[in-house]
Amino acid sequence: RDVDGVVFGRQLAAARWRPDDIQNAQQSVIDELRTEFGRPLPEKMRIAAQTFLSTTLAGYSHSLFIDRGHVNEATEDDQISLLKAFSRLGSWSWDVRSKDFFGDESFQGMHGASRDAQISSREQWLERIHPQDVEKVSAETLQLLISDKLVDIEYRVLLPDSEVQHLNMQAEVVRDSAGSPCRLIGVCRDATDTVRLRTQLEGLSRIDPLTGSLNRRGLRRSIKQEVERRKRNKTEIQALFIDLDDFKRINDVYGHSTGDEVLRNVSKHISDAVRATDHVARLGGDEFMVLLPDTDRAAASVVAEKLYETLSTAVVAERFPHIRISLSMGLVSANKEDEAVADFIERTERALHSAKRMGKGRIIHEDSLFDNGSSERLTSEEMIKRLRQPDSYFALRQPIIKASDRSVVGYELLTRSSCPGLNSPEDFLQFAKDVGIVNLVDMNAFKVCTRAARTLRPAQLCHINILPSSLEFHMAEEILSMLPQGERLSNICIELSERELVQKPDRFAEMLIKLRAAGLKIALDDVGNGFSSLETMLLVRPEVVKIDRALVSKISQRQSQRNMLFNLMQMTATWDAVIVAEGVEEEEDFNVLQELGVDYVQGYLFGLPEPLDK
Repeated sequence: RDVDGVVFGRQLAAARWRPDDIQNAQQSVIDELRTEFGRPLPEKMRIAAQTFLSTTLAGYSHSLFIDRGHVNEATEDDQISLLKAFSRLGSWSWDVRSKDFFGDESFQGMHGASRDAQISSREQWLERIHPQDVEKVSAETLQLLISDKLVDIEYRVLLPDSEVQHLNMQAEVVRDSAGSPCRLIGVCRDATDTVRLRTQLEGLSRIDPLTGSLNRRGLRRSIKQEVERRKRNKTEIQALFIDLDDFKRINDVYGHSTGDEVLRNVSKHISDAVRATDHVARLGGDEFMVLLPDTDRAAASVVAEKLYETLSTAVVAERFPHIRISLSMGLVSANKEDEAVADFIERTERALHSAKRMGKGRIIHEDSLFDNGSSERLTSEEMIKRLRQPDSYFALRQPIIKASDRSVVGYELLTRSSCPGLNSPEDFLQFAKDVGIVNLVDMNAFKVCTRAARTLRPAQLCHINILPSSLEFHMAEEILSMLPQGERLSNICIELSERELVQKPDRFAEMLIKLRAAGLKIALDDVGNGFSSLETMLLVRPEVVKIDRALVSKISQRQSQRNMLFNLMQMTATWDAVIVAEGVEEEEDFNVLQELGVDYVQGYLFGLPEPLDK
């Protein structure tokens, strides 16, 4: 402070500050600003100040001066502009209700927008973001709708000249007096130089110096990233473990320099034979692994056969072109939930070692290691034939309970398949997706439930599941013709699975208009588990929002889950949505849901899925 009316001017030297000191200093500066203003800081200034201070404390030394005599509404934007100029910030805001989007001049420039082609909607903003980062940015920002945690992420932007720019973004939600989200606001700064330097340093620690492929550390990082992406996208990951048979003989006969050349060429042949999105790693010695994201078992088998043929015939040593290598492969799936990376690698190695015990020079699938032929199994062709048949499905019902008095108000109709190994919808829909018959299978399951709906009393609620792609693929009249008519129709609710993203929003919205005009209600399932559902929720604005069991389970013990559910309920209250909590298994959790004002509940606490005639 000084006599000239300067609020404060503080030199901040980051090199000597610990993380806790930085956080405390940052908060104290914000508190001092609030005290001098005599009122809460405008949210734009607060988030800009936080980002500026983070930048300052991260490795620079600046001073921030704000004149006491100019703290008023007229000069507020000028102060914010000065603050952003110091820290090279661009700001944006998105109105959740009107969908209006605004980005200032700095924001537009960072995203490569010209004066004649400004970013004026959230969709246009996401189009500027690197395709591999779009989902992360969308999910993280939408998560703010049900969480008060500040978002702090990095993402890439594709500029018009094909250059890639890295941005750091901080964002938060602005709520109205009732606690409902009304706007998302954020600031961005150019982090390209910092990211490039960090990438170079990190890259050196993740690359095998001999072959240029990933090392074990790099592979672990790639597996972790792909597993997280698989959980969000509901896709599959496969892995190939490759071991060069009798490689020691090459070293002994031709020398270690030739052995190194062989390893380098093997790594290159593998990389050339797979996709750019696949991950090739040398785990040590003569062992390699190929991680195949977004790949089912059938496609991975094709890749394995291709690699086997390529490596078996490849020239791997220039001075000794007659050298040929033999190899063994183990193929495993990385689709087990909550499996540690180390356990996954160990499982892959076991498959390979089992393959070598059964004879070198072969490809072994993990499933075959445990198949002794004692149990009957259907081939893929037999499974496809079975799933195509409408009589391969049957319906169960699970009660929907009114939370206030525990009365049964209706049922959700659930489909099961009689096909061995593909009984649940999670199994038979995933298999159908892999083989390209998902809409046919989904409609078979839907028809079974529409027939079952006729067994319920007209006044009872009836929930039936369908994939968004099935709605996009069929006409509204076709869907309506399958359903009970008259009084029953007004009590039927179509549940849209969150397992798929909407591919054609305009066509999808048109379908929903027609279904609602006929009297149907729309529900969005699995909300709160993976935030792709929030994207769909803002598009659909469903009459019924079904809360996923992941957000419900143990909610009596976890305050963070209560807060998220409360915020989600505040948001959906803006269009008067009904809330149904799924997966209720404990009385303590049910009591919390009652306190929060949840309308309806489902779960084992109130009844298991049961036959229709029970």
